[in-house]
Amino acid sequence: MRPATDLLEVAWQQFAWPEYERLLHLPESIRPEAFYAIWTCKEAYVKARGIIPFYRFVLSTGAAKTLALLSDESNPRQIGQWSFSLLQVGTSWCAALVTPKADLPLKCWSLVSQGISGTL
Repeated sequence: MRPATDLLEVAWQQFAWPEYERLLHLPESIRPEAFYAIWTCKEAYVKARGIIPFYRFVLSTGAAKTLALLSDESNPRQIGQWSFSLLQVGTSWCAALVTPKADLPLKCWSLVSQGISGTL
């Protein structure tokens, strides 16, 4: 993931308060990874649900590969109805898959010079 110097400023302006507060208290060394995980999952959720301001819903920031919806001001019934999965795409990028809740295994494959590799 690309380093950014103003991650907290962006989080202050765009994230829900609990997400910003959690980022603020993380060690600086892991803050960029956590920021991009939240940002990427928020983008994917907005694309799945429709236009919702980022600050109107809160994602957990616990596990490295999986986040959860903690609140959604626009529709509280959405809590527990979505699966959030982070995908590491190389060393510089991440992606997120947000789907209606399902207990399906997720695999991520990448082509490398020596063949196909990788799972999540």
